[in-house]
Amino acid sequence: MTATGSPRAGAGVVAALAAAALAGPAGLWFLARGLLRLPLLRVDERGITTTWTWDATGLVPWEEVTRIRLGGDCVVVRVREPEAVVRRVPSHRRGSLRRRQQRHGSPVTLQLGPLRPRVTETVTLLHHWRSHVSWARGDRSG
Repeated sequence: MTATGSPRAGAGVVAALAAAALAGPAGLWFLARGLLRLPLLRVDERGITTTWTWDATGLVPWEEVTRIRLGGDCVVVRVREPEAVVRRVPSHRRGSLRRRQQRHGSPVTLQLGPLRPRVTETVTLLHHWRSHVSWARGDRSG
């Protein structure tokens, strides 16, 4: 009997199709991100922008940031109104952000994986931008 006619080969085809169906969206996501060279994190005069991750919050303006600290497995960015940040994101991300709020005290967290080995530099950069923007806007307290 040929390989295509065996019951075992049919099961393999079904398994391959199932794997392709499940991996397809993720594969497309990684391909698009790689081709477009989209950043996971952007820090500028507007604030902190996280994109292309399951727990991305989009732009968090500096006016909303109250504290930045290292929190075990992530950098935690405390915000004035956590629930307002959660409401701004698409509904499929809200549960993840609320769990982060419970675990870390803020829905805005930056995972250390992509930041390693530059965690200290990243936290320093965040503090620098926050102080810079505050100073430029006339709040001399930092």
